[in-house]
Amino acid sequence: MNRPINKLNSSKSWLSLQTIVLAAISWGLLALLFALLFSVPVAEVQGVARRTQWYVVSAYVFQFVAYLSSVVLCLRNVLQPNIISGRSVWLGIGFGQLSYLIGNLILGYWELVLQQEATNVSPADLFFVGAYLFLGGGMISALGARRVHLERWQWGIVAVIAVVGVGLGVWVSSTTTTVPVATSTLSWLVELEKSLLLFYTVADVLLLIIATMVLLTFWGGRFSQSWRLIAAAVFSLYIGDVWLSYAQNHIENYQSGALLEVFWVFSGVLFTIGAAVEYEVSIRSRREKRGRKRA
Repeated sequence: MNRPINKLNSSKSWLSLQTIVLAAISWGLLALLFALLFSVPVAEVQGVARRTQWYVVSAYVFQFVAYLSSVVLCLRNVLQPNIISGRSVWLGIGFGQLSYLIGNLILGYWELVLQQEATNVSPADLFFVGAYLFLGGGMISALGARRVHLERWQWGIVAVIAVVGVGLGVWVSSTTTTVPVATSTLSWLVELEKSLLLFYTVADVLLLIIATMVLLTFWGGRFSQSWRLIAAAVFSLYIGDVWLSYAQNHIENYQSGALLEVFWVFSGVLFTIGAAVEYEVSIRSRREKRGRKRA
């Protein structure tokens, strides 16, 4: 797709797409500016530097709005019979976004209301695991619907990304913080935390590899722009997850709201724009086919 985004459709649809893109980009930039200004801890509680409560709440709100918008637009793609990539693809991505959204709400309650550490195992992990599975399934469906024929240099890029992802995942997963000896009643919780950490590390690397393959497979095609955005969304999600894994294993008494967590907002924003672009291109393609038939 070589035409600019603002030439994809008629004036009414063009305005709709332009509004979505401008609103999403503005939201991402606002989240970045907000994090740059207020993410630094300003108070000490029992000798531990803490961020203000209102800032942490606001950080969750930024993520909530970004992922809610992506869920809505993914659902719109699912309800569109002529969506280019296939409704099952967007169903998987949409459910992944919804699972992440619910998990984030539970995590916010866990941290802000129950006053538990964000890095502790919580019921939110059930939805975060589901988010990985749904998102991975949707992207694999996209690859399955189109034959993957990569050149040798493209496979080389995939291999480099895989090696870097694995190395970075192993590094951030190595524990340096002091871990108390677990009692017999809590030993299963410690084992669950280790299992979840391993799952997240492996899932992040696999998503990174899949996103790279999707990016290279759809690169240069007529409908490639939406998948470039989706691949960028996965990369942003990976950066945010890697930071959380690092914080969990290297920072004691970690509190949500660090600057790099803004990449989760970027991920939701990019998924939103990608879904909107795919919908607009699908509608335009259908109208062009109808026009040729009438002619």
